Amino acid sequence: MFGGLGDMGKMLKQIGEMKTKMSAVEKELQGIVIKKTSRDGALEVEISGKMRLKSVRLLKELNADRSQAEKTIFETISAALDEVSGIAQQKLSAVTGGLKLPGL
Repeated sequence: MFGGLGDMGKMLKQIGEMKTKMSAVEKELQGIVIKKTSRDGALEVEISGKMRLKSVRLLKELNADRSQAEKTIFETISAALDEVSGIAQQKLSAVTGGLKLPGL
């Protein structure tokens, strides 16, 4: 009659373990900083593992018109965000076993 309660207890224990692992991943992501340099070497950006822009540095003058300079900035930040996103997905997937959870 109460056989299903054991399964429920096991599931709750697994959820608790997953929550602990997720907290560890969150802390790990806080310590990650990705640095990307533009193709022309003029711009460097740093993005944290929590997807926060940490810094933008001009390493040399952008030898381009305004439109090209904006494109360089956009592409460099996007590349850094893509890399951080990939790292975060990989780490979270290791915890969830590839299970797609809403909000993660």
